[in-house]
Amino acid sequence: MSFSNVAFAENKEIKQEDIVQDLREILGIQDSSDGKIKVVTVSYDSEIVTHLTRGLSTTETLIDLGYPLASRNRFFSNSPIDRLYNETYVLIRTYTTEIAKVFVSIPFETITEGKSLCSRMTNKRVEQKGERGKKVQTIEKYFLDGEYISEVVVDEEVIKDPVNEIISLSGGTHSPDSVPQIGPNCAHWEAVIEKINATEEEKGWLKFTMRWESGCNAEHNRGTYKGLFQWEPCLWYRLYPTDNIFSGETQIVNTLNKVRAGANPRYMWPAVYKKYVTQYGELSWLQ
Repeated sequence: MSFSNVAFAENKEIKQEDIVQDLREILGIQDSSDGKIKVVTVSYDSEIVTHLTRGLSTTETLIDLGYPLASRNRFFSNSPIDRLYNETYVLIRTYTTEIAKVFVSIPFETITEGKSLCSRMTNKRVEQKGERGKKVQTIEKYFLDGEYISEVVVDEEVIKDPVNEIISLSGGTHSPDSVPQIGPNCAHWEAVIEKINATEEEKGWLKFTMRWESGCNAEHNRGTYKGLFQWEPCLWYRLYPTDNIFSGETQIVNTLNKVRAGANPRYMWPAVYKKYVTQYGELSWLQ
């Protein structure tokens, strides 16, 4: 069954005959009867009543039969509002509202100062404890035929603002912009390597590895691995808790010392070391 929906917002003090007359003028109805008796069934307030009527329009008929069509009432019908068909079914539904005030907690935000490269090597300290705020909301609840259907917040007042929680991180929190911005510069870092106390083989391996790992870029920060020799941050900060992973000079020294201490490039930098072996052969201290 197809229904049309009509809502009225009329002053309840207006006389019924005035409403009927206005409807006749709006709908262009000259006479209240076409001479035919029609059957109209109306469902209202949990009651279903069948009427016989000579009315022309659905709206006029409902008013003539004494049904309320105020602002809180809507009707649904298989007849249009300006014409009444025989065997018309009309459903009148009543909407009511209720105003309530409720107290609502306002969550606080957590602000983290610093960025961790390895969470398990990072210390967290609460600099400012967070506190929830509070507000009171005015809510208008809507009921249809006495049953709750929805609600909307029509007003709210903040009683207490929330206090943000501030957490500071320390350890494993260096950033690329914490060092001079040199960018991918092989000539610069090769010159640094030339000045360290190392054999020619060690220098050659360091130059080759940094070129293939990071493109000679100490600030390299894409992906999991960081810096000139692309160290895994958690391993770096476990071994060197206070050293800046983005310091090219520091990575050169620590990388060389790590290899001298027995670390195998075959496992720490497998893809690049394979290229090195193909071009230069195994490192002498690994043979």
